[in-house]
Amino acid sequence: NICKSWKLNFNVKQFKFIEKDPVNAYFVSNSDDNEYVLYLYNFKEKNCQKVLKFSKFDFFDVSTNGKYIAIISNDEALLLSSFNKAYTEKVIKHNEKITSFAFHPKNHYIVLGNNIGVITSIYCLGDYFNNNNYVESSMHWHSHGVRTMKFTSDGYYLMSGGEEAVLVIWQLETRKKSFIPRLGAPIQSISINGSNTLFATYLEDSTIHIITSSDMNIKQTFSGIKMASFKENILSAESPILYKQAVELVVEPRHNFLVTKCERSLQFYDIKNQKMSNELTVVSRNYISRIEDEKIRKPIITLAVFSANGKWLATVDTREDKYFPIETSLKIWQFDEDIQEYVQNTQIDNPHGKGFVHSMKFNNSTENTPLLVTTGQDRKFKIWQLNEPTKNNPLYSWNCRSVCEYKNKKLGEVSFSDDGSVLAIVAEQEISLWNPYNNTLQYVLSYSPQRESILNMHFIPNTYYIVANSNNYLYVWSLLTCTVCWCYRLAVDQLVLDPYTNQFMVGVKSKDFGFYLLIFDPNYFFPLSCFRVNDKSYRSLTYLPDKEGSFVVYMSDDFSLKLLNRSESEMIQFTNKTTEDTENATNLEAQQELFNSMFGKISISDDNDTVTHKVIKKKALDKSPFATTLSSHILVSLTTPFDIFMNNCMDKKEVVAMSEKNKESKDSEAEDKRVKRFESIKKSNSVKGESKKQDLAFMKNVFNGLITKGLKA
Repeated sequence: NICKSWKLNFNVKQFKFIEKDPVNAYFVSNSDDNEYVLYLYNFKEKNCQKVLKFSKFDFFDVSTNGKYIAIISNDEALLLSSFNKAYTEKVIKHNEKITSFAFHPKNHYIVLGNNIGVITSIYCLGDYFNNNNYVESSMHWHSHGVRTMKFTSDGYYLMSGGEEAVLVIWQLETRKKSFIPRLGAPIQSISINGSNTLFATYLEDSTIHIITSSDMNIKQTFSGIKMASFKENILSAESPILYKQAVELVVEPRHNFLVTKCERSLQFYDIKNQKMSNELTVVSRNYISRIEDEKIRKPIITLAVFSANGKWLATVDTREDKYFPIETSLKIWQFDEDIQEYVQNTQIDNPHGKGFVHSMKFNNSTENTPLLVTTGQDRKFKIWQLNEPTKNNPLYSWNCRSVCEYKNKKLGEVSFSDDGSVLAIVAEQEISLWNPYNNTLQYVLSYSPQRESILNMHFIPNTYYIVANSNNYLYVWSLLTCTVCWCYRLAVDQLVLDPYTNQFMVGVKSKDFGFYLLIFDPNYFFPLSCFRVNDKSYRSLTYLPDKEGSFVVYMSDDFSLKLLNRSESEMIQFTNKTTEDTENATNLEAQQELFNSMFGKISISDDNDTVTHKVIKKKALDKSPFATTLSSHILVSLTTPFDIFMNNCMDKKEVVAMSEKNKESKDSEAEDKRVKRFESIKKSNSVKGESKKQDLAFMKNVFNGLITKGLKA
C-alpha cells in the first residue's frame, strides 16, 4: 500500500535521495525547451529549490552527505559543490564514454567506469576541487562497460558489475579483487546495507540476489517476470515463428499457475497470490557475454505444453543463428511427486532436422498410452509414445513411434479430441483428421476463403466442433456433419479456448488504440459478449482457470502481464431490446444479410409514425463478396435466395404504413420469417465521442463479416 505521496509540479526523469539526510532529495526534470533542470526538494517542508539548468544529461549521482552532485553526459562529468548553499561548478573530461559513477564515502575522490571496462579514480574533491591538476589511477578487469559501482560504508571496498554477470569486489588498498561469478544475467545495480554484512545485486532479468559478505554465497533470491528482460532477443529473431511461439502464455494444469518463457527457464507464477512459485531451468548454459560488439545469439524457449493431468511437460528450445543451421532440442519432463518439481526424462536434439518445430500437443486421454505429436519445418508430423519400464531400462522413456506427412504440405497447428481418438493437423488451407493409433487419414476438412493458410485451430472441449482462423477469417466446423457451421470475415489475431466451458475468445487489434475481445459459443454464430480494453496492444493472451470462473490474462506491448477486470472494462452487450433512435440508424446499416447485399438493399428511415421503404439499386453480382470468395461446391441451394432474388427483381414502389398497429403486426411477421436476426447493440458503460463511434464501427464490421452458416464441405 502507498504510505504517503507528494505532488510535484514537474515531471521526473531521475531522482536521488541523500543517504545521510533522507528528508531531501535531488530531482532531474525535462523542461519544455528540451533542456534539463535539477531541483532540490524537501519532503518535510514540501518546498522545492531550482538548482541548475543544463542541456545534456545521461544520469546523475549524489554524495552520501549531499555536498557534491555529479551530472554525467557522454564523456563529461559536471561536478557541483553545494557548500554554504552556493553551488560551484567543475567539469571533468574523460577519454571514454562514462557508464557508471560513484563518490567515495570518506576520501576526496570519485570513480568513473567507462564503456571499455576501465575504472578510473580521480582526486578532485575537497581541497582539490578548485585545482585542475588532479591525480588519477586506473583498475581494469571488465571486458565490457561497467554498468554499476558501489562503495562499502567504510570505503575499504568497491564493488562493480556489468554485462559479464560477475560481481567484482575490489580491495582498494592492495588492489586485490575477488569474484562472485555466474549470477545469471548482467548486473544493473548494487546495494549494500549499513553494516556491510549483506549486499544485493539487481540483474537485467528482474532477479535480486541477497549475498552474505562472510562466505560470499547467495543467501536468498527474488525473481520477477523475466520475459521482458530478453525482449530484444525475441524481437530481433529473424523468423516470425520464433516471436509468435516465445510470447505465448501457458497454464500449468496442476495448480493453474501461469507459465512464462525466459531465455533459459520457465517461470511458474501464482497470479492469485501474486508471487513466483517455481522456476524450471530448461537450458543448462551459463550466461556468456558478447564478443566485441556482436551479440551472441542465445537459445529461446519457443514451445511448452503440458499433458491434461500435468504429469508430463514438453519443451522446445531453439537457437537461430545466421552463420550456422538452426538448433532445436525437444525435452520431455516428468513431474516428481517427492520434490514437487519437473525432472527431465528424455531429450531429442533436432527432432525435425535442421528446422523449426511448429507445434506440439499431448493427447488428452488418461486411459490410453500418452502420446505427443509434433509438426516441423520438414513438412512431417511425428508421434512420440511413452515406453514402459523394462529390465534393461527401468525408467520411463519416450521415443518416436511413427513419421507421417500429408501431400508434402506445410504442417501447422495440431489438436486432439477430448478422448484422444482423433488428431487434427493443419495442412496449409486444410484440416486433416487422423487416427493417431494406426496413422490412418480419416477425413479432410477443406474450406478456406481466398486460400488463406490456417493459423490457429482447436478442438472445442466437450463438443463436436473445431474452431479455426486464418488472417482474415474465423470459422467453426461440425464434425457430425463435416460442415462449416458459420464463418466470419474477421481479422483474428489470437484464438483462445476457455477450459471450463465450450466458449472461446478471439482477440482483434484496433487500428487506433486498445483492442477488442469477443466471446463466442460454437452453437451460435453471434458473439456472446465483446470487451474493449483501453490499453496498449497485446502480444499474447490466455484464459487462466479458476473455480469461480476463468480470468483473462494478457501480455501487453511492453511485455508486462495484466489481469483483465471484466467489470471495469467497457463491455458491449447483445440483447433483444431496441436502442435509441440515434443508434438505430447505425444498427440498421449493420443488419444487412448476405443475400440482401448481393441482390439489393432496403433502407429504413423513421419519420414520426410513418415508415418509408425505398428500393436501392441492386449491386452487380460479380462484385459481391459472396460470389468472389466462395467456391461453387460449397454454395447453398438456390432455393434459399430465390424469394429474395425475385423480390428484388420486381419493380417496387414506396410503401407507407397506414397505422402504428399495422406496422407492429407486420414487424412481428417479418421477425418470424427471419432465420437469425441480428440483435441490437447496447453499451452498458456508454462512452461518448470518438470511442462510441469506434465501437459502433467495429461491431458493424463484425455484423457485415458474417459470410454464411451451415455450408457443406
